[in-house]
Amino acid sequence: MKKNKSFVNFCVFYLSIYSLLLFLTFILTNTLINNSIINVSKTLYDFIKYDYLLKEDEFDKIPVKKFKRNEIVIFDENKEVLFSTNNYEEGFLTKDELMFINEYFTDTYFLVQSINNDNYLITENNYNQENKQTEILNYAILDSNYNIIDGNLFEEKTKLSEKEFILLKEGMNGKSYVSKYSYVNNEGKERILVFYERYLSNEEYEKITDNILSRWIFVIPIILVLSGIIIIIFYYKIKKSINIMKKRILDDNYALKKKNNIPIEFNEFCIKIKDLLKKLELEKKKTEKEEKLRQSIITNLSHDIKTPLTVIQGYAKAFCDGVVPKDKEKKYMEAIYNKSVISTEIINSLFQYSQMEHVDFKANYEKSDFSEFCREYLAIKYSDLEMFKYNLTFKLEEKTIMYNFDRSLMTRLFDNIINNSVKHNKKNTTVYFIYKVVNNCIIITIADNGRGIVSKDPNVLFTPFVVENEARTCDSSTGLGLYIVKKIVEMHNGEISINKNPKKPYKFEINIKFKL
Repeated sequence: MKKNKSFVNFCVFYLSIYSLLLFLTFILTNTLINNSIINVSKTLYDFIKYDYLLKEDEFDKIPVKKFKRNEIVIFDENKEVLFSTNNYEEGFLTKDELMFINEYFTDTYFLVQSINNDNYLITENNYNQENKQTEILNYAILDSNYNIIDGNLFEEKTKLSEKEFILLKEGMNGKSYVSKYSYVNNEGKERILVFYERYLSNEEYEKITDNILSRWIFVIPIILVLSGIIIIIFYYKIKKSINIMKKRILDDNYALKKKNNIPIEFNEFCIKIKDLLKKLELEKKKTEKEEKLRQSIITNLSHDIKTPLTVIQGYAKAFCDGVVPKDKEKKYMEAIYNKSVISTEIINSLFQYSQMEHVDFKANYEKSDFSEFCREYLAIKYSDLEMFKYNLTFKLEEKTIMYNFDRSLMTRLFDNIINNSVKHNKKNTTVYFIYKVVNNCIIITIADNGRGIVSKDPNVLFTPFVVENEARTCDSSTGLGLYIVKKIVEMHNGEISINKNPKKPYKFEINIKFKL
């Protein structure tokens, strides 16, 4: 008796061959195209890969033929030409003009901008890697004839030449981009490498484009033929398998009559078809529920973010139209800033929610001293609250408590609860943080003496997009903060609840329990 064939093995076999052929075709074509592009788009970064030769002053060993579209000049410590490619004109770049070329590996650079009355603003900028901010170190303002009319960027100059201006702005004569790379060779002598990256002409660009297009035109028919063959094979195989499946479902004796013609996978499928239908029904209900939740997300987010964005748009339009009175400019700018903060908080809440709900999201657990973590967190939070005129009172265990937790998630948990208290209460409100160990459990109480809540069931606030409508609400609430808090607690196998009747002086009280 012949053994039943596997439909899965059939699919894997042909799809593997098809995928391999497509992959090889794509790799070959892409390699040819990339090589043609790379050969005409060499940069300074490509050249300094030969850094080991540069530092030995062995310029003749550098394959400059690969850089036939570029002009390369290397100056010695006296700013005399030490090496240049054949297409570089001697004296085209003077010693004094080197200072007007941007350094390749530096956070400091020149920027040229056109301003009113055909003047130019030239700034020396520095990008701070730590705070990710750009600051202006110095500036100069030039008129249309490149006379320096303001600024101390070029202290010893009263006017720039046209070439100096072009070097600052866009490269030599607009035909190339010029940059420099300063380095010290192995003998401790200074070197300056000037590199011209020539722009592609229209003719050169069209030639490259036509070359790429012609190669893809050659490849496309091959892909179409391969796809057509696979489609035909699969069409007849799937059509035959579907007919077998239908007969197997309708006739229980068909499997015995035609056993050798039934793919292995269909036997199990046909037996469990009813279970699958039940699962599909459950999945349908789940999908409907998720769809309602998505609609809720869209509705809540649209409603919450519409008001601040409308205000920002209106005030910004007023500034653009020049209708804002001078005495109200600060008030308008403060309103724009405050509404932007609200919009950011809403978007951040939605981001946190999406992140926590993602199937690939995993906590980074590590065992460390939970007491020390709480002390460090509260020390920072104390200063933050004090700056915004809020009070923080806390009581912690003095002993070391080792606990396996995600420090980032735990910080977000505390932040969401404490920030919620700040958001919904007036200044001078006191936030309480109590932490103790009872019966091998960490018990955390976070409370405030603010307005309190009036909900009959306060724990409903842990539901997404549910907010306390009367006492604890503001125009930036999305109802996601406490939901995220609950998710984090559950990820640590903990329990969380809101006390309906908080003891004095608390008006709002959240209790969290983690098992050690």
